[in-house]
Amino acid sequence: MRIKELRESQNLQLEDFSVMVGITPSYISAIERGKRRGSLTVAKRIVDVLSVLTGQNLTIDDVYFDKSKSKKKQNEEVERYVRSKRNLPG
Repeated sequence: MRIKELRESQNLQLEDFSVMVGITPSYISAIERGKRRGSLTVAKRIVDVLSVLTGQNLTIDDVYFDKSKSKKKQNEEVERYVRSKRNLPG
């Protein structure tokens, strides 16, 4: 995940970023470490805040998925993410 990298590139502390996104610092930290995914609403808020801060038009793919991974690995991550949002076995 690139959330921490993008946040730190703007010299933004975890606590300040969490206020902007509207969730707790521990929740943001867990998302940054890949321990939690967050809802699609939270993902969208993270992307919106990072887009404004960086001046880039970011997408969920830009923020949540590592582009250096193979296309197959990226697709697997996307599938796991979608299944987790739909509570599907996987």
